[in-house]
Amino acid sequence: MDFVRAIQAIKDGHKITRASWNNPQVYICMAGGFMSIMKEDSRFHALLVSDADIRAEDWQIIEKVPEGEDAVVATTTEIMPEEGVPGDIVPTDSVVPAEGEDE
Repeated sequence: MDFVRAIQAIKDGHKITRASWNNPQVYICMAGGFMSIMKEDSRFHALLVSDADIRAEDWQIIEKVPEGEDAVVATTTEIMPEEGVPGDIVPTDSVVPAEGEDE
């Protein structure tokens, strides 16, 4: 399946993975209101999609998540840090301008 269909599957409540990841325990789903990736450490992480992921045709549905539930019961802190932004994303108001740029 291509990336567009994979994203639609997530929106429809499925867990998805890539065949090339060779690990059905690593998957993407909606968790805590965010599209997140469950990794080998059994924790959700911010989803960072690569160019290869976007071009890939090896996306697969693992299972349908029961309606009204997240894929896996997880604490919000696993998905969002205390600042309230997904994963390692830096809030825009705390970004320091590069040298030579106006503030």
